[in-house]
Amino acid sequence: MPKVAILTNQMDFNPSYSLVGIITDQERMLKKYGHDVVVYVNERCNRHAPAEYRKTIPFAHLLDYQSRHDLSEQHKKVVEQTAAMLTTELAGVDFVFTHDFLFQGWYLPYGLGCLKASRSLPQVRWFHWLHSVPTGKKDWWNASEFGPAHKLIFPNEVDRVRIAEEYRGRPQDIRVIPHIKDLRTWKDFLPETCEIIDAHPGIMQADVVCVYPGSVDRLEAKRLEHVMRIVHGFRRHGLSICLVVATQWANVSRHQEKLDRYGQLAREIGYRPGEIVFTSQIFDKKYAVGLPRRILRELWECANLFVFPTREESFGLVLPEAALSSGCFCILNKSLLNQIEISGMKGLYFDFGSSYHEHTLKIPLERYCNEIATLALGRMLQNESIQLRNHFRQHNNYDYLFARYYAPIMAEASTWV
Repeated sequence: MPKVAILTNQMDFNPSYSLVGIITDQERMLKKYGHDVVVYVNERCNRHAPAEYRKTIPFAHLLDYQSRHDLSEQHKKVVEQTAAMLTTELAGVDFVFTHDFLFQGWYLPYGLGCLKASRSLPQVRWFHWLHSVPTGKKDWWNASEFGPAHKLIFPNEVDRVRIAEEYRGRPQDIRVIPHIKDLRTWKDFLPETCEIIDAHPGIMQADVVCVYPGSVDRLEAKRLEHVMRIVHGFRRHGLSICLVVATQWANVSRHQEKLDRYGQLAREIGYRPGEIVFTSQIFDKKYAVGLPRRILRELWECANLFVFPTREESFGLVLPEAALSSGCFCILNKSLLNQIEISGMKGLYFDFGSSYHEHTLKIPLERYCNEIATLALGRMLQNESIQLRNHFRQHNNYDYLFARYYAPIMAEASTWV
């Protein structure tokens, strides 16, 4: 199991502070992917830090140094204390993440302590996060002096050359890792919701995500087949899909048999494993009666599409619930006139027929649903809010960032000499 140390001089782990979120997201991500992670904080860190964090970074009254040559005698001792502590604590550690230690003048004693300790820790690879754009070419910003075991990390590519210039180094001394901003941590998802997403990663990663709740005895009236075919139609355009059917009252045999028939229909339509999820059938039917309200709401947070071809509704509470939870694009039933009223004419409407308005298709249902998917995709691609939300959901969650950035860079670090 790879061992990772995260170093920060935070005195207060108030969750409203952005750096606290960055550190806790890193810790959570690395632990999820099998790393043994220890977070080191100042020995006088006074609030909010979890009890398991190690308070071993020496305390000092800080100064905003502009030059390493101005270091006070007291802070020279802090350099030695920090180096000695790290030499002991990091024995057996593979990777160290520091936050602003080689950037801010306030943290200069700790940054110099890291550099000194690294000479006695040849097995350690160091990743030094910079959380602002550096200017002024401080005299300790010298990447060529850090050694090959050290890389500077910045969250965007645009400023990479500029940072290399400020640190008197080369672009390859700077590695880009975007910040984590994961729905699960930002929205404080329940562990149970995260468990569902871990088991069905398409909920977080797919291009098109639709969540559709309904009691099993009303799935025909809710026209689940139409929903299944429309969502599947997006795949014809090269998009990845995930349909979550949040079923209720699947705790009797006749309802389970009905779900089995919908599962067979999904295979006939062409759904691949992982593209459709019946929540009442996961985790040994843990949610056979139905999902708790908060879990459903949190799954909706991940959605960007809601298809509601229902045949009969007096109001249809799931429509405002879906829209309020995610701001998703809504495909609604034009034949059910109250849906036009309730939605304020803010959706894309198609005739699906209703209890009082018969609609006869002139083309096969599969073709009709595919055409709806094509039209809806065109509208969704023109909606910048939906596209931007998709981008952050897919590319700034910790699963994507670990696979795309952290894992490759950490694997490559073994070749640094």
